[in-house]
Amino acid sequence: MSAIRPLTQAAQRVLASLASTALVLTLPACGHASDRPSLPPATPGVTRPSQIFGPHCNDVPRSGPGSAEQMATQPAGTAIGSTPLLTRLGIQLRLTGLDQTLDKPDAGYTVFAPAGSAFEPLSHLGDLSRIPVDPKQALTAVLSYHIVPKRYSARELAAAGPMTTLEGAPITVTGSGLDLSIGAQHARVLCGDIPASNATIFVIDQVLIPPLSSIPLMSPTSAPGR
Repeated sequence: MSAIRPLTQAAQRVLASLASTALVLTLPACGHASDRPSLPPATPGVTRPSQIFGPHCNDVPRSGPGSAEQMATQPAGTAIGSTPLLTRLGIQLRLTGLDQTLDKPDAGYTVFAPAGSAFEPLSHLGDLSRIPVDPKQALTAVLSYHIVPKRYSARELAAAGPMTTLEGAPITVTGSGLDLSIGAQHARVLCGDIPASNATIFVIDQVLIPPLSSIPLMSPTSAPGR
């Protein structure tokens, strides 16, 4: 996995606030790599379980619950919540209600899904004095930035140019083939091209930060205890 890259002080405060949110909004905690086929997907953006790739695909169960084969039969919100690699993200999607959005059968999505390990450093970042006015609203904004309301495979992402996320801000994927860099933070793919029935999922090594102007924050002087 690539090293976590330094963030700006403002971005660190946002991430630290989200770590606090996980303590306030609490729910019970509820692969395998394969050779890449040479044939492209039959439908744009749609992949098959045999096409998943990346250094952490071995963390996806080979069969049964949470496997790529099972996820391919489930809508994205349910699929993410079912696989061990994305348990923490699944909990946060339920907290915000975005799991229901991702379960819409008539929609198509690309999901950049932070692995559980991507959330671990957040409690150690920055100054907690700038607390979101509405923690759930801030968390929803951040998670929505990881969702593109159109389905792309890995080979299509780099050619797509700026894509508008569900949050409303654009995100760009650079690189070529299966060597991709996600967003301004250059997140790396840990396991990609995971199919859900209505989405293609890319497990990534970082939590992506949308433009800070789109995340409601309290001023330091209005924070509790000031």
